[in-house]
Amino acid sequence: LACMAVVTADDATRVKADAFKTELDKIPAVISSTNTSHLPVLIAGGYYQEWGKPEKEESYLCETKVDFDYLNTLDLNMASGRFYSTEYASDSIDAVVVNEMAIRQLDIDQPVGKKFLYRGEYYNIIGIIKDFHHLPLGLQITPLLFKLNPGGNDFILIHIRSGNRQDQSRIIEQITEAWTNLFPEYPFELNFLEDYKFPQERVFISARKLIFFFTVLSILISCMGLIGLSNYMAERRVKEIGIRKTMGSSSLRIIRLLSNEYFLLLVISNILALPAGYLLMNKFLQVFSYRINIGIWSFLVVFISVSMLAILTVSLQSYRIAHRNPAEALRYE
Repeated sequence: LACMAVVTADDATRVKADAFKTELDKIPAVISSTNTSHLPVLIAGGYYQEWGKPEKEESYLCETKVDFDYLNTLDLNMASGRFYSTEYASDSIDAVVVNEMAIRQLDIDQPVGKKFLYRGEYYNIIGIIKDFHHLPLGLQITPLLFKLNPGGNDFILIHIRSGNRQDQSRIIEQITEAWTNLFPEYPFELNFLEDYKFPQERVFISARKLIFFFTVLSILISCMGLIGLSNYMAERRVKEIGIRKTMGSSSLRIIRLLSNEYFLLLVISNILALPAGYLLMNKFLQVFSYRINIGIWSFLVVFISVSMLAILTVSLQSYRIAHRNPAEALRYE
């Protein structure tokens, strides 16, 4: 198992990022490390400016600063070309790496080796990174530019190999010791990438919890209403049930008799509710850039589940009434 740890750097510590990475390489459980200006799950912001083709109008482009180990540490893949390398001195001068979305918006054929206009200067496109979700999954992937800045950035990402909680604690202690040896006067702050929750994600999580809560609440209220209604209707037909049982009707037949009218009401209510549910959920899903399509099977599952729950609720009440002694019902007549 592997996970990604995040160490936050400031002005005083980021200048020694390479020294810290060298210490991390001595820890066997550390697979790789890199420093970057943005967390890879939230590369936001950017500029509205001219980029790509000179004749193109100002477009949105988000820039993130990286070092040479960024690709390997995050286990990303190149669509074409190569990533920054220490073997090429020109990479720190006029080279640039972008993602696939940037190239699709520019509509450039065979982009590797072409000139790229960015912030008034031309760069050589040396590689195209395959698109990855650099924003919460509900948001669309945007054009990205990866600018080489090996001197140090805001975050140090550490790809560690951890089997269990005990191993993880031991590795964190080793990383903390490496930090303390280099920066004894600066506090150490380490988190895990999967623990970060951003505003957009918190909204989605809250919406999911609210939908789940109100769904459960509405089902409970519906069941309580069905229990009350079925009990009321059955009590009104106590005399009829008593006579039917006296004339030889079985309990199963009486349960079927009491349940049929509710099943008809259930079908009518679903005919009215399912189209409204489809419209509301379809509207809700429009918020997400990447979303599923609502198929008929979803509504069939809902209809069958709700029907079974309603029939079970009514049947339990009907069973209780059907198994009464008919003499008790007729005694009051």
